[in-house]
Amino acid sequence: MEKVKNILIIVLISLVLIGIAIFVGFRIGKKKATDVIELPTGETVETEEVVINEEVTVDTSTIKEIVSPASELVTYKYYYTDAGTYEKDKKFGDTDIVIPFSTDKTVYTYSGTISAGIDTGEITYDIDNEKKKIIVHLPNPKILSHELDENSFQTYDVKKSIFTSSSLNDYAEFVGELKTKEEQNLNDKSEFWTSLRKNTEGIVSGLMTADERLNEYTITYDWAENNQ
Repeated sequence: MEKVKNILIIVLISLVLIGIAIFVGFRIGKKKATDVIELPTGETVETEEVVINEEVTVDTSTIKEIVSPASELVTYKYYYTDAGTYEKDKKFGDTDIVIPFSTDKTVYTYSGTISAGIDTGEITYDIDNEKKKIIVHLPNPKILSHELDENSFQTYDVKKSIFTSSSLNDYAEFVGELKTKEEQNLNDKSEFWTSLRKNTEGIVSGLMTADERLNEYTITYDWAENNQ
């Protein structure tokens, strides 16, 4: 009888230990599943993960900082080779009468490069951070530099009179006139200026969208009125 009693006690203790183990395991598992804050009153409040999204805003100085280093890139080059005729003659005194057989005539060719583009310092911006939109106001494109290669002069079919003798040095005074002529010709080439604008927009867009602060913004362009 005593033996049966001992067995019952052992079984009872085992059941209690198993119950405690199950209860503790359940509490640990629940704590792992959700974090709780225990209040002094004994109540608990479950916490939720809070995600803070930092609002990204940009201003004009931010964009100028991005675009200004590209001033050397926002250009478009026009290469040309042209020809002309140089004539030189002698006249009677102060009259406009040309002395017969006194005219020199020379046909020549020459080459040069015209660089056109915009001044990035003249770009302005309208920024709407709420709608994530940027309007880029671009100035009228213009000729930035013009190099006429005087060493490219080649002369052909030179006709020399018995009274005068022309030389290449005489052509140097025409360089200014030739450059003006080529720039006027370029101003009439609408396809050149159209390509320049597309090239400029592509460069500016590439610079702006490469910055992660601007990659969610929609960028549009507004060109100033121009004569091209």
